[in-house]
Amino acid sequence: MSDDLDSMLGGGKTPPNAKFAKPGDKVIILLTEDGKVLPVKEFVNGKPTGEQMFWQGNKPTRQSQLNIQLPFNEMKQILLVGKTKEGEDVSIWAEGEKLKSLKAGVKESGVQPRAGVMVAMEYTGDDPNGKGAFPKKLYKTQLKAAS
Repeated sequence: MSDDLDSMLGGGKTPPNAKFAKPGDKVIILLTEDGKVLPVKEFVNGKPTGEQMFWQGNKPTRQSQLNIQLPFNEMKQILLVGKTKEGEDVSIWAEGEKLKSLKAGVKESGVQPRAGVMVAMEYTGDDPNGKGAFPKKLYKTQLKAAS
């Protein structure tokens, strides 16, 4: 029954997330559907199943910890779903640095993330100005319209 409901809603199971383990890792996909704007959820045990996240001030804040007396904005991400040239289904959840890279790629190419567009995203390295044990991963994204 849930498979039928998912198809009615235009969804279904999201393909596996692209992996960017080390600098130089690149994922190239042909989008099979338009990019979707989704709210960012807190990751629990590696899955986005926790609370919805918001920007309050300059920091991400769980919905349950919002101070409703202060302004806040919903954190958003773009879900890209496509196929590799090997025919594997894959998704890219673009938020944070991936989203910044996607926006730069759209601005540079003039191409929007729609079905039929080729998207190449590469993990280029870690932020040299990053602090702490886990610096931000930096990405470069290119988009190319279907010929």
